[in-house]
Amino acid sequence: MEAHRLTRVADPYMELEDLIGHISRSLSDNPDEIVVRVARGDGFVHIEIRCGEHDVGALIGKRGVNAEAMRTIVSAAAAARGIRATLQVIGTDLEMGPR
Repeated sequence: MEAHRLTRVADPYMELEDLIGHISRSLSDNPDEIVVRVARGDGFVHIEIRCGEHDVGALIGKRGVNAEAMRTIVSAAAAARGIRATLQVIGTDLEMGPR
């Protein structure tokens, strides 16, 4: 039996985007409506999670516990790659478009 090896994606920003996309889709009742956007800088990344208004509560969690946990995870993963990171959850009204 061969040991499982983690393969590294050449782009650390894409790794962070995939990580947050996976976590946020797991928390959402409508994972197909989750959109993760990444704004890159030199050694910095800002990640936006856009979701329907009905999923904002699930992503933020009671007293912000889920959002804070995602921020901690993305900050730790980014630091391991020499990057600083911020995370923002944005609810959108699907009929009205983004706020």
